[in-house]
Amino acid sequence: MGVYYQGKPIQGSSMGGKELVYPTVCFSDYHEQMYGHVHGIFSGDIPFNYSFPVFMTQIILAFFISKTVHYALWPWIKSKLVINVLAGIIMGPSVLGMNKTYMEKIFPDKEMVVYNTMAKIGIGYFIFITAVKMDAARSLIATRTTRLISSLCFFMRIALTGIFASGVQQYTKGIVPGTGTAVVTDALSITFFAVTAEAMKDHDLLTSELGQLAMSCAMLVEMTCWVLIVSTTLIFQLSFFDSIRVVLVIVVLSLIGIYIIRPAILQFIKKTPEGTPISENLVIAIFVGASVMGVIADAACGSLFPGVLVMGLVIPDGPPLGAAIVEKSELMVMELFMPAFFVVIGHRVDVSSLFPIKDNEFYLLLILVLVSHIATILGTLFASLFCRIKLRNAILLSMILNFKGVLDFASYDKWHGNELYNRKVYTTLVLANLFLTIIYNILLDIFYKPHIRLTESPPEPKGFRSLQSISDTREFRVLTCIHSEDNVHTIISLLEACNPSPLSPMFVDVIHAIELVGRAAPLLAPYKSKKKEQLNCTDHIMSAFTNYSTNSRGPVLVRPFTMLAPYTTMHNIICNQVQDKEIPLIIVPFQGNRDDNSIQSNLVRDFNAQLQNNARCTVGILVDRGFIHQNFNHFSCNIVVIFVGGADDREALALASRMSRNPDVSITLLRINVKRNEAEMNGKDKQLDDSLVQDFKDKNSNNACVVCREVVANDSLQLLAVIRSLKNYYDLVMVGKMPIKAQFVEEMKGWIERPELGLIGDVLASSDISNGKMSVLVMQHFAEFGEHSNHCISSTTSLSRETK
Repeated sequence: MGVYYQGKPIQGSSMGGKELVYPTVCFSDYHEQMYGHVHGIFSGDIPFNYSFPVFMTQIILAFFISKTVHYALWPWIKSKLVINVLAGIIMGPSVLGMNKTYMEKIFPDKEMVVYNTMAKIGIGYFIFITAVKMDAARSLIATRTTRLISSLCFFMRIALTGIFASGVQQYTKGIVPGTGTAVVTDALSITFFAVTAEAMKDHDLLTSELGQLAMSCAMLVEMTCWVLIVSTTLIFQLSFFDSIRVVLVIVVLSLIGIYIIRPAILQFIKKTPEGTPISENLVIAIFVGASVMGVIADAACGSLFPGVLVMGLVIPDGPPLGAAIVEKSELMVMELFMPAFFVVIGHRVDVSSLFPIKDNEFYLLLILVLVSHIATILGTLFASLFCRIKLRNAILLSMILNFKGVLDFASYDKWHGNELYNRKVYTTLVLANLFLTIIYNILLDIFYKPHIRLTESPPEPKGFRSLQSISDTREFRVLTCIHSEDNVHTIISLLEACNPSPLSPMFVDVIHAIELVGRAAPLLAPYKSKKKEQLNCTDHIMSAFTNYSTNSRGPVLVRPFTMLAPYTTMHNIICNQVQDKEIPLIIVPFQGNRDDNSIQSNLVRDFNAQLQNNARCTVGILVDRGFIHQNFNHFSCNIVVIFVGGADDREALALASRMSRNPDVSITLLRINVKRNEAEMNGKDKQLDDSLVQDFKDKNSNNACVVCREVVANDSLQLLAVIRSLKNYYDLVMVGKMPIKAQFVEEMKGWIERPELGLIGDVLASSDISNGKMSVLVMQHFAEFGEHSNHCISSTTSLSRETK
């Protein structure tokens, strides 16, 4: 009778001239071991002699130790992967496992079969979810910069790593010559897209220029590496027929996914009404399908990864299906299954295997890892010279492309399990790459600032993107960000009031902002109408703006976009778009009221505040209280501009000056004179205020639709009385966010509940002032990063904490 391990006969294999035999685990009282004890501890049973108590203890320990490491290192290390791997190493033989009793009771060899199986399931579903988030079609589209950086980075890395590995293979006895050397070279040369995307998510850089470029490069590098990995796998097969079998299985699985599974899924999605949740039965069926594909691939190829990868790629990313799958499964996979994998990694890392250091093998392995990382840095730097990327950003990009993650450690574990290198090599690869990844994470947090552009660009004229500097005889560029259909009518009415004309046509970038769910990478793409019976929310929004463009009294060109991004970093995409297109004005809707503390409302408020802090142009927040779109043949509105003074108020008046040329708009300029601080009595701001007000009056001296008034407010009560006097007389109130610094104005800042609206805007938006009928547009002029008030910045931070 033969000896079997995990259902397979034990066979010997040769490595380094020594005969290796797979480990044999003998079970006594198999039925009782597997199905638990009956009598309990009060009858003399020892729980750690049975599978179930040991397995549950392992899970509980993994959870508590990972959370402890997380809270201990979070201020310095934000990478969840690093924290989890460190927790696994602590649980393994390198730290707690130095106690033999602990290892015998908590991690006995006979119990690791169950835990390894759970870890393998976790990795399978992690790859499946990662594939669901990927946009396979867009991954084939790359810019010249992406192609150049990824190509030079990859080929320099694999060339230098391969040359060095081949040169020292005779001195690294722990690696199987030939196949083992090739596997190590491939493992050190790959950059996984999922690893890069997860790292960018941890650092809140998904929407930054650096993050998006890094993810695009990682996608191309991974696609190239897969060719080499498949080639290495084929070489590793025992015979030519085994290689053909593997290729045929992968091709068949791909054809089944593309021509059978994907069309069926698309039909189910098409039959689901807009706004209706995806059927749970469909989600469950897809998960079962992923398991079936994984089992077929594992039975035919010896690995479940090709099957789950194909299943994930054929599922449309994003809402409705991709988002539903990720939302229902990601928490369970990341918080339950993946910790098991990290424990397995830590269990197999044994620092004691590195000592004592009797030869140069350990040092050669460290140098091999460093060569792969240095090659990445050099390749990225050389490519960046041709792409005009700033030196600091190029170095940070090369660090990101060197990040190691779940899939890297999974590949190390797989080849170690296939006996292509020993535990010493495995431990060195894991620890060296983990240490370097920690260093990269810390440096990235310290040196990268998302508001600094990625590439070198010529200096811009000061104040280029302010409304005051835009001539009435040139095109007027506006960007507006829409969150829901409720925002559409008010934004359109405001755009029509801005007086598009043949002398000054209006170019409007309309961006429908959608929270990133079910995708790995953010997206800003031109919108394309879908010719189908059932239109979604984006179609309704863009149809309304297209209709406005056609029927407006003046020339309006609408450029529609769809944006998928996390709300916490969505502002980065908007700020880059504004800077690239030289747009002077952003208009965003305000969401929420005094009693609205919903997560969605707080996310939108935080997004608006981040725009105010980072956008290099004027930002207008529109509080909709009934400024409704009307038929353009009978369009009219009554607007009042509150002018106290300061850069923000001047931007509001500059926009009103443009509106004053619209014969259907009535404008009242209400200048409130307050006692200024001594430093501002004869300062530059006062001169600019007086000059702009006088220009406005001169321009509209014969305009019957424009009225100018002046009042005096010596204290907060008088200011509030003036604001209350506007009640029910106007459709829209325009005001700057931060008025001039007067003593009582400074004192009133403590009353502000919505700091992104400023002092007067917050008062005007209150329901007791406007009775819910008077809309408010709060304007903020561009200020250099860091020049905003501490009050505003601290309020923005508190909003972010609320949403998280």
